[in-house]
Amino acid sequence: MGSNPTLSVYTYLESSIYGKIRNLYLILHHILKPVGPLAGGKLVSDQKRIRRDDSGLRTAASHVGYEIRMLVFTGELLPRSHSSPMELEEDDKNMALESFLLHFRNLRAFLCPEQELLKPDDVIASDFLNAERACNLADPGPLSADRVRINKMLTHLSYGRAEFIRDGKHVWDVVGMLKLMLGQVSAFLERLPPARRDLFPTADWIAEAIERADSSLPYGIAGRE
Repeated sequence: MGSNPTLSVYTYLESSIYGKIRNLYLILHHILKPVGPLAGGKLVSDQKRIRRDDSGLRTAASHVGYEIRMLVFTGELLPRSHSSPMELEEDDKNMALESFLLHFRNLRAFLCPEQELLKPDDVIASDFLNAERACNLADPGPLSADRVRINKMLTHLSYGRAEFIRDGKHVWDVVGMLKLMLGQVSAFLERLPPARRDLFPTADWIAEAIERADSSLPYGIAGRE
């Protein structure tokens, strides 16, 4: 299938340019420098958070909202499930998948910082509750089910990619992942005081996105043509 005009330039930049540059950077980083934790990263239990003012949280919330909206947008460009690209036959779907997985990963890190090496300027959900220390505000179990697979098949160039493909673990449950993340995001948003809840996409908007994912209507790029 050829390129589709519904794919935004942002999706292209995120999945194709940013991701590939990052992967090439990591290769060079490991060649030129010893392998080790990223400078400045700390385990969650060791890190006391900087208290952010309302202006800073408002700006951060706009970026979180973008992640949520793009997760839905890219998810709705895909079939209900899609394989990681092994050939370049469906460039537009592959691009949408990579962007979808990137936004899923970013939101997982936002909700469950214990799964990441955390830096002081990372935006995390517990900041919006004025928590003194970073903590998970979602269930890390289901959100981390594909953590290693996303890392090895999207964010790193790894020999493990071939192993996942060989073992038939290259198909992504797009609808399942979308509904899971939106459900966890909704649970977090319900914990916020009204003034901070209003900084994020509305409950109706999220519910409608979940309803579309549940519907039997055509889903993905093919359903939009």
